[in-house]
Amino acid sequence: MAAFNPIGPPSQLVPLFLTCTPLNAWLSPKHNPSLYGLVFDHKLDFAAATRRYGRLTPTERANWGWRAFNAMSLFRRGDIRGTDEAGFTEAFATAVCFMLEDDGKNIRQMLLWARADVFVTRFVTHRLYERAEENQGWPQSLCSESREVRQQIQHLLMAPVYASFRYPTTPFPPNHYIVPPLFPSPNHGPSTIPTAHGPYPLYPPSLAGEFVLPNGEKVSIAPPPPALSAKLLFLAREEIPTLVIPPHLDRTRADRLAKGLNDIMPVRENLEEFDWCISARSPGGTGLRTREGVRKLHPDWDGLEWNDDLFPREEADYPQRPPAMVFPGFQIPPPIPQWIGKAPLYDDPEKSRKWDMDMKRMIAWAELAEGTSRRAFDGVYELGAANGLWMGRMMTDPEHGQAFHHFVLEGRIRPSDGLFLGLRRPRDPDARIGTTLYWGYFVGKETLVGNWRAGQTDVSAPGWEGTFVWGRRGD
Repeated sequence: MAAFNPIGPPSQLVPLFLTCTPLNAWLSPKHNPSLYGLVFDHKLDFAAATRRYGRLTPTERANWGWRAFNAMSLFRRGDIRGTDEAGFTEAFATAVCFMLEDDGKNIRQMLLWARADVFVTRFVTHRLYERAEENQGWPQSLCSESREVRQQIQHLLMAPVYASFRYPTTPFPPNHYIVPPLFPSPNHGPSTIPTAHGPYPLYPPSLAGEFVLPNGEKVSIAPPPPALSAKLLFLAREEIPTLVIPPHLDRTRADRLAKGLNDIMPVRENLEEFDWCISARSPGGTGLRTREGVRKLHPDWDGLEWNDDLFPREEADYPQRPPAMVFPGFQIPPPIPQWIGKAPLYDDPEKSRKWDMDMKRMIAWAELAEGTSRRAFDGVYELGAANGLWMGRMMTDPEHGQAFHHFVLEGRIRPSDGLFLGLRRPRDPDARIGTTLYWGYFVGKETLVGNWRAGQTDVSAPGWEGTFVWGRRGD
């Protein structure tokens, strides 16, 4: 009966509780955890939890399943003020861990049953600026949607994106390669300078708290700095509209060379390629894969994305290129077929693996807050993909260098928490501008998000600084 509809908690068993006392006792989760371990094994993903924490017993699976559905019940009710802060903290922490274990089932429970996307949108739009008057008008901290809703959310998130020097992207600023920072004595703490926007660099208080893992182990975890999530939410929406490409640009590099022009300047093909790439996946649609050839989860799960009349949803597809824009006096050629639309979806058979590093990092942040430092992250850059930690030297390839200038990127990883630090400088030693420092974190192995800062400025003072996101290409 519980497998008849895999979406939602096992509510089909409720009538059986009312039949007789012996059956009621036999179905009790307290007396028969093995039954609910099997039920939730059918409804939820456990491959990631088994890989990270060891094989879970039926009792541990049952306990985690009830915790997950209790959190999702709060989202499903839709009341953004219906519980205390501790209740929201527990629900959101459970939801984050739940989604880091997603291999296809968990996201369906979160979207098709819990309507978590609707709840989070309402929560952000109604509560982000609460108590902002206590912070000089700035926010304290930090889905399928219409154009108006998208613009509203972007407007709410502008502060941490554009004033990135006010909101920490990392628990420890990037000028510390060894964290926790080593000071000569307890009387010598972090060195900051007062500015019009508060002290800089930023040393935020720890967000660490106790969390019970699916296997029942109690650990301390620290969620990512809210500014990281705000950047991804903003930039994912920023990538939905396509670029307006100036009509006077040459179509290809060959066309420009045929005119005898070999200067550094993008052509239409470069900008179409840039528009095709996706650095932060947009929130358009449900996030569920509905295209042909997608890996099937289980016979009972097939088709739930688009055939379940109880949970109607629009097909998850990314916006295609709009009709060619009209510029007076110019005939706009059609886009090069290779770059039409948006980059394809990844079809990772075990997509929860890409979140292993994120879960590991949250535990490492909590350990650092307690003063424990260990080498948690290591690795090398893998050419052409963001599925390794970037260390060493990378150079712009000739084609893209001719479009956007030739640069060298030298990167290293902070071993205690995996913070990426990269110095980009022009390959021309006589160039006086273009040196930029990047720092941020890999999110799900496919996206690198953080801050950039203009070079040749005092590292201890706010400088020309902004937000960046890099993404792994779909090809």
